[in-house]
Amino acid sequence: HGAYPYGGGIVATGTGTDPTIHGNQVLSNTAVFGCGIAVTDGAEGHIYQNTIRANEVYSGGLFSAGGGGIYVNAASPYIQSNLIVSNSVEGDQTTSVIYGGWIYLDHVVDVWVYDNTLLDNNLFGNTGGGGGIAVMEGNHVTIQRNVIRENHSETGNGDGSAIQIRSFTSDQMLKVQENLITLNAGESASIYGLWSENISFWNNLIVKNYGHGILLSGSTVDLFAK
Repeated sequence: HGAYPYGGGIVATGTGTDPTIHGNQVLSNTAVFGCGIAVTDGAEGHIYQNTIRANEVYSGGLFSAGGGGIYVNAASPYIQSNLIVSNSVEGDQTTSVIYGGWIYLDHVVDVWVYDNTLLDNNLFGNTGGGGGIAVMEGNHVTIQRNVIRENHSETGNGDGSAIQIRSFTSDQMLKVQENLITLNAGESASIYGLWSENISFWNNLIVKNYGHGILLSGSTVDLFAK
């Protein structure tokens, strides 16, 4: 598909929309947000066992862009057992704010991201972060049992080559648990938390990444391990 603002491959939007998106090959699409799949504006749904490969977000001179594989805005899907590989987000090196080489979750509620493989996704721009997953505000978000491997983030003063978390308040909740996070490369950390509270990390294996494993700025988290 040619460039489109949302969902170059598949779009689900609007309250009451509850699709099952299963077993698709979502390849080589272009958009500004979610060039593979976009779920927005109150939609729900189950996104599972899809291959999302070689899609490209390009800001096209706009201030922000994101979600090389999947973009979720003000919506509540389950995202399960997908292979998301070699997607990219590219913005202007001087002005663009870009997030989420694989998944960009923006103001979401009740989202569960689990048992996915995120491999070799890339993020390039002026600022932003989250070469694998970027989460910008939300509540009851769980990122669980994913393999997040060999993702890259080059965004100047942004960070989080595997995961970036921003702006979670004390009455919201985010859990990152039982993930394998390895061989990711970014500006300074694989997991970056900014201006966030009520985040918990449970039993993740964070190994052989470039730079810090977890970097927190203005944030409070709980760390648990068995």
